[in-house]
Amino acid sequence: MNSILQEIIAQKKLEVENLKHQIFDNRRENNVHKSFKSIFCKDELLIIGEIKRKSPSKGVLREFEGPHLLIESYISGGVGGVSILTDEKFFAGTINDLHLVVEHLKNSPIPVLRKDFIIDKLQIDQSNALGANAILLIVSVLKTKTKILLDYAKKLGIEAIVEIHNEDELNYAISIGAEIIGINNRDLNSFKEDINLCLNLISKIPGNIYTVAESAIRSIDDIKKIKAAGFNAVLIGEMLMKANNPSVLIRSMREAI
Repeated sequence: MNSILQEIIAQKKLEVENLKHQIFDNRRENNVHKSFKSIFCKDELLIIGEIKRKSPSKGVLREFEGPHLLIESYISGGVGGVSILTDEKFFAGTINDLHLVVEHLKNSPIPVLRKDFIIDKLQIDQSNALGANAILLIVSVLKTKTKILLDYAKKLGIEAIVEIHNEDELNYAISIGAEIIGINNRDLNSFKEDINLCLNLISKIPGNIYTVAESAIRSIDDIKKIKAAGFNAVLIGEMLMKANNPSVLIRSMREAI
């Protein structure tokens, strides 16, 4: 584990300690039936638009006060889902961003993924209370704890995208009953990216498991390759954050696929 990732996990442990003093309500009723699995389609590639101000590897991607205008741009472009970074120290996101996005989409069928480094059940309780429809569980970070948190998320009725980066992690994700697997083309230890990673691994995933391609997606041609490979969804962050008009870019993506 590299130094930045170690710092992130150390920060998450501090945040979990603070969460121990909080009490979380159950998720709100209007979000219970929103689901990524329910909108995945065999013949269509779903675009999940991500909101991310910055990252340790790329620096500042986009500066904005709140996510409202971006969300409207994403919706008008035709995203099927939204991912929101909530890590504050390293990605400049906030829990309030998640709250605002959930509230903005409360009358929409579009589900919301909370993207963060989840290491404890309390973070899942928090995500659930704020109305997130799904969370991210990273196998390279959690190791065998992934199953514990996956089972807990299922118990609460919140979906989990189990993120993997190699074949061993993939086999583990399959063995613990992951229903949605995200293949991250970025190595979290080295930050090296290779889109061919997801293109090579998808053939090893059983057809009853939903698939999401993540990272290293730089062009519409990349998205065409991902669709041709058979993915259910593609998560787009950096491209949209750097776009002058995200709505136009999303429409161009959808027209191309």
